[in-house]
Amino acid sequence: MQEEITKHSNKIYKAVKKSEHTVGEKVKEIIIEICIIVFAVTLSISLHSWSEHRHQQEEVQAFLGNLKNDLKNDIESIDREVGMYQKTNADYEKILALTPSQLDSIYKSKGKVNFPIHSHGQTLTIGNYESFKSSGKLGYIEDEKLKQKILNYYQIFVPAARS
Repeated sequence: MQEEITKHSNKIYKAVKKSEHTVGEKVKEIIIEICIIVFAVTLSISLHSWSEHRHQQEEVQAFLGNLKNDLKNDIESIDREVGMYQKTNADYEKILALTPSQLDSIYKSKGKVNFPIHSHGQTLTIGNYESFKSSGKLGYIEDEKLKQKILNYYQIFVPAARS
């Protein structure tokens, strides 16, 4: 790009130095060269911006694909947790339904009564989100509603689910 600007700047300089051209012709050549320079710079900046934007959107699509997998894994994890809590609850209901004589019988035969305990907590995946956020690329997401949903999920729901 710099070479092109230098080349056209030299043409302007040569046009000014030509003694056989009138002032009007010199001005005309200078304006043409300036227009060429402005057009070339504008086109170059536009193409660079377009390429940069395309690259950013490719990064967003990769992030959203990874995020979709993370959310799928989170759903599976939550479903497993729900299943374990339901099993624990069913076990407690069985214990609570026992009569005192049945409890005594269990205690005498086993020496104790086992109470089921399930307390693993959530294992939600946040690595891809944290990586994308810390790289400062969340602003690349153009869909504001989607961006707000992602932020709400990871800033509000995930911390609440972990506590």
